[in-house]
Amino acid sequence: MKKFISSFLILCTLITNINYFGNVRARPMEEYPSVRSNSQEYDQNSIPRLLKSEQISANQIKITFDRDVDKNLAKQPTNYWIKDLKNEEPEGIATVGQNCDADKNNSLTGDIVKIESKNGLGNVYVLTFKNSIPKGEQYKLVICNVTVEGAQPYNGDNGASMFSGKY
Repeated sequence: MKKFISSFLILCTLITNINYFGNVRARPMEEYPSVRSNSQEYDQNSIPRLLKSEQISANQIKITFDRDVDKNLAKQPTNYWIKDLKNEEPEGIATVGQNCDADKNNSLTGDIVKIESKNGLGNVYVLTFKNSIPKGEQYKLVICNVTVEGAQPYNGDNGASMFSGKY
């Protein structure tokens, strides 16, 4: 008899919960997706994302965005950081140590790297470093503040990619 009563109570609980939760519906929070950065709102279409990066020579990394970007912003070294993933203090081509955050004081600079469009394409760029990328060392490329041409200024993340020196 105890098993019957226990089973009956469990069944009643399940039926009650199914009826209560059966009318739950999800609706979008925002009709138009956007990105927020530093208390400002940006149209998702003006924020390019890093699709991929790859080392193409001993001192070059090719990056590809998901769309054409403002060439002046893409060529600006201060919009890029290289984080050392093994060392507390940055070594090799890195400007940021393992446990440090990227900020305006530790970005890449024009005396470390030159950035050019690949074959005039608006979404593919090559970073050419003054020094070779040490073989086997692990780094993280971080890109920020890049928009499409004509968009309002953006102070946020465009993506990151990890890589190891291979030449």
